[in-house]
Amino acid sequence: MKTKKAHSATKDWITKLEISDPSFWEHFSIFSDCRLVLETGISSIETTIDLSCAHLSDAHTLSLPSSGLSLDIREFDNVYATGGNRAGEDHDTLKLISRSGHLHVSISPIQRDELVRLDQFIGAHAEEIIPEAVWCGQGEKPHLPPVCPCCAEAGEMRVRDLAKNPLTMILSHSATERLPLVISSRSFGGALTIHHSPATLLASGEWLVSESARDRIRWNVRYLHAFRMETLYLEGASHHALILINSHGQEIGSLAAPSRQVAVAWRSILERSHQLYQMRQT
Repeated sequence: MKTKKAHSATKDWITKLEISDPSFWEHFSIFSDCRLVLETGISSIETTIDLSCAHLSDAHTLSLPSSGLSLDIREFDNVYATGGNRAGEDHDTLKLISRSGHLHVSISPIQRDELVRLDQFIGAHAEEIIPEAVWCGQGEKPHLPPVCPCCAEAGEMRVRDLAKNPLTMILSHSATERLPLVISSRSFGGALTIHHSPATLLASGEWLVSESARDRIRWNVRYLHAFRMETLYLEGASHHALILINSHGQEIGSLAAPSRQVAVAWRSILERSHQLYQMRQT
């Protein structure tokens, strides 16, 4: 049911969208350059993508092969339009929230003319205005998996020793060598893979942040319980991949680089890493 926008006490308008019509997903390709943020609670990737190639590759998968994004639309039952400078107008962001709450995807058109197109898109799919309390309850941050008591202390030590984290050292090595990485983040409902060249590394509380001219990636080191090294083939070349695993044994993402450039350095880093990190090799 579509409703007329009304005045709200909040600074930004929050509009819930009706997404049952398949055209909602098929029309994502009307946008081109967008700022994308994919958040899993444990990690987040902020980058730029071209949505014009978005398509439903099957009945339930929204794919952007050229941008490395894949979303299972069955897992998203809440989509909102947020932002904007004028009351009830000029939304600037679509926010997709998975059923579990563990995956949030934000899409913001960059060009001003596409913000007009976004408002038209929202007008065609608007369902209702969401009260501030409801939005704050489910729209601000992805849900995090619980940490068992036996892992809590180790998580605290990982935060204190963030500089000794093997992920930190591998990113630092890549920045020093100007070596681009293939970085993936995944959660139930979607995944994103990008090429990232670490330029600046930052520590922000329990977050490790890697920035380049185009991307910004964050990992919550409290939840990085284990790593596994694998060899895989990408574009016909052998790559070493560091698989990131949380305390529940779930793979949450990976980093990969050509084996000939990182095999020795990565092996050395993992061999001397702190005992709080479980290392596995296949």
